[in-house]
Amino acid sequence: MRPDPQQSWLRSHAHRASPAILALVAALVLLGIPGTIASDDGEDQTPGLRAGSSVTLENESLRILAFADGTWVMGTTGGDPGIVGDEGKSLLFGYPSHSGSGYPSLRIVTADDVRDYNLAQTLPAEGPSQKADRVVTRWEIGGVHVERELSFYLNPFSDRSDVVLMRYCLGNTTGRLLRVGVREMLDVMIGANDEAPFFLPGIGALSEECDYLGDAVPEYFKSFESSRFSEDSLRGLGIVRGYGMVAPDRFALATWHEGRGAGKGVYGTVWDYEVTPNAELGDSAVALWWGPYTVAPGGERCIQATYGLGGAGGGDAWFDAPTTLDCQSSAFAAHLWVSNTSAEPLLGGTAALRLSPGLSLGPGQADTWVIGNIEGKQVKGTSWRIEVDARQGQRLAYSASVGFSNAPGIEAQAEILVATCARTPSPTITPADTPLPMPTPTPTPVVICYCSGSEDLIYAIDKGSFKGYTTRSASMSSLIHVTAPPAPADWNQAEFTAGDSWSHAAAVKWDEWDAPDWGPLISGCSIVGLVGDGDRPKGASGETHLLRRTFFLTPPETHMRVAHAILEMWSDNKTAWWWQGELVADDREGYVGQVELYPVYVRAEGGAYVLAVQNSNDLLHFDHNPHDTAYRMCVTWGYQNTAHTLSLPLILAGMPGTRQV
Repeated sequence: MRPDPQQSWLRSHAHRASPAILALVAALVLLGIPGTIASDDGEDQTPGLRAGSSVTLENESLRILAFADGTWVMGTTGGDPGIVGDEGKSLLFGYPSHSGSGYPSLRIVTADDVRDYNLAQTLPAEGPSQKADRVVTRWEIGGVHVERELSFYLNPFSDRSDVVLMRYCLGNTTGRLLRVGVREMLDVMIGANDEAPFFLPGIGALSEECDYLGDAVPEYFKSFESSRFSEDSLRGLGIVRGYGMVAPDRFALATWHEGRGAGKGVYGTVWDYEVTPNAELGDSAVALWWGPYTVAPGGERCIQATYGLGGAGGGDAWFDAPTTLDCQSSAFAAHLWVSNTSAEPLLGGTAALRLSPGLSLGPGQADTWVIGNIEGKQVKGTSWRIEVDARQGQRLAYSASVGFSNAPGIEAQAEILVATCARTPSPTITPADTPLPMPTPTPTPVVICYCSGSEDLIYAIDKGSFKGYTTRSASMSSLIHVTAPPAPADWNQAEFTAGDSWSHAAAVKWDEWDAPDWGPLISGCSIVGLVGDGDRPKGASGETHLLRRTFFLTPPETHMRVAHAILEMWSDNKTAWWWQGELVADDREGYVGQVELYPVYVRAEGGAYVLAVQNSNDLLHFDHNPHDTAYRMCVTWGYQNTAHTLSLPLILAGMPGTRQV
């Protein structure tokens, strides 16, 4: 273990710096000027910030800063477009300074011992570096390869890419079985509120230390900057279960540092931490544990969760729920919260759920919730499972009427869009074959999704002509991009035409995918590859598959324009993904993640586009080595007022991979 010679200046957080000091440090970061900063108690602290010491990734909502010691922070850029005043604020303490607010720990269990490593005190072997749409940091320690990727992810509670996906892959580089796990630490600070309570569905609003194991881990956690939970204030949200996440084995709310709450302080621990029941959080933090999991030699285990903006909600009563029902779901969970921000109790409360046609309650549920009394400054919540039986493209409303014997009634309202999902087209694709949803009489957005299938074309390259890795296992080296030859020249470019040497893909299934290491799969979409004798899937070690597909994106109704185009990806080997010849994801296996293609890669009016993928099999398992790919590409079409249109040039500069539009 090699300690960072220049520890970040607020690593311990024993003394919180004033806003003026944080602003000064932010300026030093931007200017690349090293310096010494005085803490509030007058003690000098050395930040060790130099030009190039951090990597920044940002979009219209959020900014990520990943530092050379492995720590990271995040906050808002434009924030929620529906909220004025949430711009440029913290979601982790100290943003945008080098405050060490987010960092991982590693546990390695062998037959002989248990070793824990604070990766914020172990210099990364590589990174942080920006690769396409993500920031990657890698550690090599104790025979384990740790790779962390931070990227933006589509938030199901807002339908915007306004949460950060935290993905860790743990690879075993030894020749023996290991058990490995990772703990992620988040020093949560919502704007100026460093002691915000947490809303946990099915549990309540908490400001005390607590932890949950296994199936008891909540779906998400949510916090507000406003002490009155105002709907026009900054909100933070972490999704840890469902929606493509890998649920942690343990979830805890804890005091960050001893003396800044009633807890013992999770900061300073490396893996183990014992919460103190009923201890006030004070300076609040979230800790997430995954594993330890058994990983075979050359094997890998990946986990992921998100944290970012909180979507809609707030006030006296609100719903937390997804904004869109995806193509694979027939029901969703709606979490109702009722808050009493006054000092006096609310008495005898009830909440009556009302559903529009097309929505119904799941079995065994009542549409009336008996709230009872809510004491002053307290919150209560409940959840309903709502089933959907409605035409695709519909937007369905639901609400709850909340009443108390000593207060005026409250109304909570929400709605959900039922996605329009395309059927798999025939292998010969023309613009006329693009699936069109039925028109609706009202200006409702339409979501059309395309899945991997038989229309994909695959070109195979044997290992004698090209190898995609420098090692036998894909998890132990980076993917090498194939060149021409042996690949056809310009195979990943839009103007390329596939010839007779390309084969139509087929849906395939390997038992290996049932292992949790490969999850989450892209439900509802086929995993495709090549098949051999007896329609058995082909899995030749060392072989490379090049996959292509052309999409024709046609507005389903006049005046509709693209509002979102999300590409979601999965593969059982490391892959590189090109869209119109532009690299959008690289060197990833398992659940690759999501990329927002609009507006940089997809035009508002639609058009023809090409997806190209390189999937290189490693050299393990001989000729029974899974070698396949899956994706889903969903386009949201919305209405645009065409009476007055002003076109202006947009220039994106200063970040790798950006271009003039």
